[in-house]
Amino acid sequence: TIDPVTGLAGSAVLCAVWTQWQSSRRDEPWAELICWILLPIFCKAITLPINRFDTEKVNELQRSPGPWLWLFAICIATRAVCEGEQGSNWLLPLLMPLLLVIEQYLGQGLSWPASVYPGLIFMISNTLLGTTSIALFGISTLIDFNLIRVALSITSAVASFTMYLTLLNKGSNLSRHIPHICIREDINPLSFRVTSTLVIVLSLKTITFGCAVPQVLPTITLGIFKAFTWFFLIQTAHHTTWRIAVPITTFSILSTTDPFSQSWDINSFFILVGSILLLAQIIGTIPKHPKTLWVLSLIPIIPYLLSLQAIMSSQHMARISFRNHQMHPVEEAIHVAQGELNSLIQRQSKSYTAARDEYKRRYGLEPPPGFKEWYEFAKMNQSPIIDDFDSIQRTIAPLLKLSGREVLEAMSGLYSRPDSEVWSCEYSSQKSETHCSHPRRTFDRHISLLFNRLMKDVPSGVHSLRFLVNHFDEPRVLTTSKSLTNQLSHQAGSLRQGRNGDGSSSQIWDMVSHDCNFKDLESDQSENWSTSSPDIGLVRTHSQQVDICQHPEYQHMHGLLTNPVTFRPIQGPVPVLSTGSLSTMDDILLPSPAYLEEEFQYDEAQDTDWDSKYNKLYWAGSTSGGYANGSNWRDFHRHRFVNMIHNPARDQTYWYLQQQKNGLVERVPSSFLNRRLYNVAFTRVFQCEPSACHDQRAHFNVRPWAHKDEALGYRLAFDLDGNGISGRFYKLLASRSVPLKQTIMREWHDDRLVPWVHYIPVSQEMAELPELVTYLTSTKSGQEQARKIVEQGRDWYSRAFREVDMTIYVYRLLLELARLQDPSREGAKEVK
Repeated sequence: TIDPVTGLAGSAVLCAVWTQWQSSRRDEPWAELICWILLPIFCKAITLPINRFDTEKVNELQRSPGPWLWLFAICIATRAVCEGEQGSNWLLPLLMPLLLVIEQYLGQGLSWPASVYPGLIFMISNTLLGTTSIALFGISTLIDFNLIRVALSITSAVASFTMYLTLLNKGSNLSRHIPHICIREDINPLSFRVTSTLVIVLSLKTITFGCAVPQVLPTITLGIFKAFTWFFLIQTAHHTTWRIAVPITTFSILSTTDPFSQSWDINSFFILVGSILLLAQIIGTIPKHPKTLWVLSLIPIIPYLLSLQAIMSSQHMARISFRNHQMHPVEEAIHVAQGELNSLIQRQSKSYTAARDEYKRRYGLEPPPGFKEWYEFAKMNQSPIIDDFDSIQRTIAPLLKLSGREVLEAMSGLYSRPDSEVWSCEYSSQKSETHCSHPRRTFDRHISLLFNRLMKDVPSGVHSLRFLVNHFDEPRVLTTSKSLTNQLSHQAGSLRQGRNGDGSSSQIWDMVSHDCNFKDLESDQSENWSTSSPDIGLVRTHSQQVDICQHPEYQHMHGLLTNPVTFRPIQGPVPVLSTGSLSTMDDILLPSPAYLEEEFQYDEAQDTDWDSKYNKLYWAGSTSGGYANGSNWRDFHRHRFVNMIHNPARDQTYWYLQQQKNGLVERVPSSFLNRRLYNVAFTRVFQCEPSACHDQRAHFNVRPWAHKDEALGYRLAFDLDGNGISGRFYKLLASRSVPLKQTIMREWHDDRLVPWVHYIPVSQEMAELPELVTYLTSTKSGQEQARKIVEQGRDWYSRAFREVDMTIYVYRLLLELARLQDPSREGAKEVK
């Protein structure tokens, strides 16, 4: 038979474990409220055993005055709010040695002899050295250096310590200062004070952050089990000490920490070891023979073993699925893309005459004045790209239908508009200098610095000219098919999507997809390659990846298309330079000044050799990408990515390629994701309304700030859009890590980058990501292909992404702009 006290302690542990397993940060304070409503009912309905002190001693204890009951209630509410905001309190293990010291001072230590237990169990449970050692180990396992969570953990720890201090039996020498609270005797007034305090706190929280409606049934269930946990803790503490509540609570936290969710093997192992040590502490604090409690060690052991089995099985299947000389789809993609790069390099013109003829063939008109000098400058600087500047012509060509004077009038009209948010920049050919001005702003976000740095050594082939540059990260110019045939319309858009929340997702999508014909949507077969393996959703080409007319699902997948921070579309044809643009917008593409800023420069001293890097995927960053209000942030691209790794939906399905019994490789669903292959987290929450910021901090495990070069320590480095383009991309391209790039933005470099040769593209859906990461990290072939992409990307970066290569692009862009706004130029009737 099981000893009654052991049974009570085991019940307390099981209820605490279930409570922790089902806990939700959002529902935590509400569940605590339900708990303290139910607890008096439980205590009155079930007779509590008398504690280990005799009746006379209990009766001699001073009854608790009202202020101390209110203090207890405030501590409960404080702890509930802190845990609702930050989750587990990683300082909780420290309370065990602190309470032990208090007990020893009060002379209220355990009365049974140490000989009942093995020496080690007694030491870690009932000595200052042992409890302190376990506390430090537990803290090191749970610790989180996020400043907000540090503050919340300290607050929660102080509240918990004060609460347990009031529950300790103190004797007459200390009870005069800190009265003893006996929950059995004081349950009704305690319940009233705790529930009243929680109601006030929840009301203030609702006023501050808005009404976050809890999940009714889960919250009620959680509250019931919280009440049972308290009920069994009260009974157990009556026979032992309130100090036992600390290892029971900490055990429930550690043992329910999902080993599948850990990014590092050592973390998962430490969690297991910590759980077993805490269980030993619990056993060492209980009288008689509680050996049966060791069965509770299965709570952390079974998930740990299952996680190891799942990881090994996943790695084994990845290694054997393509061993029969069958190419993985990634290998096929790389093979096809390599041919595209070779074709790109070989087709570039080798002489000025050839370059001029190719320009005329591509665009149906003569090159702009100064083209010969540009060609000589490009050849002198060994540019690998001479002809492929379609990204310039794509946006310049429609504007050629306007005369030079009309272009100048459009520019002047836009700049004169209130809140046009464009910079007017003037380039002086004599000084090779650019000066930018704005009606209200003074910091031009390094636009003039970009032009001054890139154009300082350019020969005098570019005439002085004026051009407009977008101030925002988001693109601006919307030129629909109707606006090209109607009168010039270039009024700054009235829609601003941001802090005021005016405008809806459907409005933005309707604007940017106005000319898309989704009804007749068909995949361009020329952009596909045939594969001998099942399709896992690999991105075929960059043009396919960013074309929103091929992807109506993007409406609910990207922050820019859901709720951008700033979206002020310029309706009508007008030349405005932006660092990135959507496929349906007509901003003229400019290299981002961020690529020249110190923060985004590649530092080889910070990089490591391939063999020394962690064999996993890394990303850390802020919640930029859109402005969050309500729950719309769940559709933002960065949030979807982090959610996929750390907060998947219960019905989340991951897809892998696996060899079946018949020998064929098929695409199979799985609920398993090997999170040991990912180190992904948010480090900052911003661009959100207070309630949305609060919800995101509660939902995501926000980590402390990460070093700007942290990604260089990993073999796979993820990169994705922010509010606009990502400034990190070139650093990753130059590094010894493989860039995995997810974007819907067009940039100036699109003509010279080849996916699957220089970087790995990732779709917005990310359905292919689990198989992709598994293949690149867990198979010999995948690691070889990843290293090959690193070498090719670094080599191409050193040849085609030098500062002079950006100069060559900007030089040619200014030639095109100079011709476009030449007052003597007539509008073209037809443009190729």
